[in-house]
Amino acid sequence: MKRYYLLYSSFYLIFLAGCAPNYSQQSALPSAKELANNPTAQKIINTKRTAALSSQQRHKLNLLSAQVYLRNGHAEKALTKLSITDPYYLSEENKINYYKEKAFAYSLQNKEVESVKARIQLSQIIHTEEQRNENNIVILDGINRLSPQHLNFIQTEAPPALEGWLALSSIYKNQQNGQNPQSSLAAWKQRYSKHPANSGFLLSYFNASSNSTTVSIHNQPFTQVSSVALLLPQSGRYAKAAKAVKEGFINAYTLNQSGFQPILNFYDTASVDSSDLYQQAILEGAELIIGPLSKENIQNIADHNVNLTTPILALNHIPNLVKNNLYQFGLSPIDESNQVASHARGRQIKRALLITPQTRKGERTSGLMEESWQALGGTLLEAQTYDPRKNDFSPPIKRLLNLDKSQSRYKQLKRVLGKNIKHKKRTRQDAGAIFLSASPKTARSIYPQLQFYGATKIPVYMVSQFYTGLANPSKNRDLNNITFCDIPWLFPTAYSGSLDHASLKHVWRKFPNKHLRLIALGMDAFNLIGHLNGLTSAPYSGTTGTLSLNAENRVTRELVCAKFINGEAILQTQEQNQFIE
Repeated sequence: MKRYYLLYSSFYLIFLAGCAPNYSQQSALPSAKELANNPTAQKIINTKRTAALSSQQRHKLNLLSAQVYLRNGHAEKALTKLSITDPYYLSEENKINYYKEKAFAYSLQNKEVESVKARIQLSQIIHTEEQRNENNIVILDGINRLSPQHLNFIQTEAPPALEGWLALSSIYKNQQNGQNPQSSLAAWKQRYSKHPANSGFLLSYFNASSNSTTVSIHNQPFTQVSSVALLLPQSGRYAKAAKAVKEGFINAYTLNQSGFQPILNFYDTASVDSSDLYQQAILEGAELIIGPLSKENIQNIADHNVNLTTPILALNHIPNLVKNNLYQFGLSPIDESNQVASHARGRQIKRALLITPQTRKGERTSGLMEESWQALGGTLLEAQTYDPRKNDFSPPIKRLLNLDKSQSRYKQLKRVLGKNIKHKKRTRQDAGAIFLSASPKTARSIYPQLQFYGATKIPVYMVSQFYTGLANPSKNRDLNNITFCDIPWLFPTAYSGSLDHASLKHVWRKFPNKHLRLIALGMDAFNLIGHLNGLTSAPYSGTTGTLSLNAENRVTRELVCAKFINGEAILQTQEQNQFIE
């Protein structure tokens, strides 16, 4: 049996079917996460006759019911159950769960003040310093999200503990505006000497916020975790992509040879705010968060959590976003442009041409390729764009190859010297390579036109993910001699084993070609769990490339490069030639 499936054994049905008065408080109960995934669990709970139950059993059942509602996204129903739950009758562990769930339910309803109040009550019953610090961070982060108007409104009637938190938030916001907080913190400590935040927590929190814009990374060390949370959308724009990532992750989880199989919990970013899900996952024991997938959700978590107390491996990349414990791992086009530039320069090419589509993606590709090429000392002679909706690419190709200038010179000479002058079209001779960004379909049209206009001896490099990953020699003969760089998983000689492309045919054949690389991303997301700490010094050979960690906590990918020969993608070696200046 695979541990990532939530299995429902008969013991919880016995419990739900009849909680007898002699039921032991210490008996094992099913978790709310298990019950939430059973379609009849909540119905059974709600129809349970509670007259025969003791007060402890009845209030514990109410808490369990509220937890099930929350797992299914029903915050209002959960709060109704919590309103009739008296924490006095709960065990110490369940009292903690009561206030955590109450805080989370209010947060889902955007009632941050009520959520903070529940957190303040929670701070009175948790014992370890680590738990207190984590709870304090959530409290202060929640208050910091409130508008000034809202803060002024609640300030007048705030109880002492909340009043102290509000004053602390004011100091924090002044610090964000450039003020030194030291004198204000000293006065705050004296006034709120018995406040739960008046400890070493203050120093670490304010130091972290003051250094949040630097590129100094202090990651929480870990080698192996027992519980992992995946934040992925189950509906909406990114649902299909997320499904491919999840499929890859689960297969890597199932087929890994080490026996490492942590508890997995999945959270739907399409139905709940990603920042709230991050906190919920931590409360439910996650030691590592994987996801979210969209840049918007990643930015949301970063914006609403001054300190990321639990490491997060985000499955995308946001430039210039640097934060402690935030790793960014995605199929970034930066890696493609860097690899193509390195491959071309390694073959002693210095001067190049660039042609990209007139789209937002094409514009970004053009900028990245130019940056990568120039960083290696290359010179970009000319850049042109084309309309991908058309079939005739001759105008931008002629401009790229200087054929328009050659034609213009001919016309000028003809006017001066007469009609008998002969003219032969001649392409430019100063370029060592052409960088081309195109889809497979467009490449099959634009590449022959490049050759038709004389670029037969200029190597062509693709700078975007255009390879389908599937062998099709008859169709790909039109792409002969094009060089491109891509993930190792697409090539049998570059990546082999139980997770290789051929072995998982039954998996990827269910997805469109554009999602193949996302399956590989999911596999690497799992396999990186035990390697994140060492990536700076010991790269990991994954399905998406040889993976390393740069100074900004982005997982970079070194790809493999191939050339189409007789319609087949043949891997090329990276020659370490000295660059020619």
